[in-house]
Amino acid sequence: MTSYEATYTSPVTYGPHQIAGHEYKITLTDLNWNSADSALPTRQPEFAAMVNDVGFNQIQHGASNVDRSDVPQLYDEAFLYGHAMVTDITNGNNTVVAKDIFTHVMVAHVMDENEYYRNLKDKALSPNLVFLFAVNIPNDTELPGVGSLSAEEAQSFTPLADDESLDNSPPIDYPVNIPTPREGEIDEPESQSTVWSVANPNQPLLFTFLVYQNAEINLDSDATN
Repeated sequence: MTSYEATYTSPVTYGPHQIAGHEYKITLTDLNWNSADSALPTRQPEFAAMVNDVGFNQIQHGASNVDRSDVPQLYDEAFLYGHAMVTDITNGNNTVVAKDIFTHVMVAHVMDENEYYRNLKDKALSPNLVFLFAVNIPNDTELPGVGSLSAEEAQSFTPLADDESLDNSPPIDYPVNIPTPREGEIDEPESQSTVWSVANPNQPLLFTFLVYQNAEINLDSDATN
C-alpha cells in the first residue's frame, strides 16, 4: 500500500542512464508530491492531498490525456504519487542510476460508462492495467538533443499546457445543492491535476512510461507488487 517495485527492459538509449537492452528496477522511496530538491515546487492536486498521495477505488472522470475525454473512463483500484530510485540490474549488476525521481502509478480498468451513469455501478470492460511513470527533467542541464531548459520549460511536458485535466473538475453541475431537509451546497473542487514537480537538477534525465497488462494485483501491508 505504501511501496512498489517494478522491473523493465529499456527499449531505447537516451543518455547514460537509459540504455537499450538494460534491465532496470524502480523502487518507491517516498510519498511526497514535491522533493526537497525540486527546482520549482508545484501545487499538490486536491484529490491526492486528501489521501496523502495514496488512494483507492476512485473514478478518473475522463478529462486528462491519460484518461482522455474521448475514451471510456478509468476506475482506479489504486494510485500513488511520490519518488523512486532507479537501479540498473542488468546481468546481476546493482548500480543506482537515479535516487530521487518523481513517480506516479495507477492500477486501473476501463469502465462501462453506461452502467456508471445509469446505475452508479462500476463494470469493468478491461483487465486491470498498471500505468507507471518515472520522470525527471533536470533544469539548467545540457540534455541530449534538447539543450538546457528552465524549470518551467522542463515541467511543461507533465502534463502539457493544453491537457484538459489542468482546467477541468468532474463533469458535475456545480455548486451541488444538498436536498432538503438537509442544507448547504458543495462548491466546485480544484482541477483534477496540476503540473508535476519533475525538475530536479541534482538527478539525471529520465522519462519512463510503462504499461503492465493483465496484472495480478495483491494488497499487502508490506508491499504492493
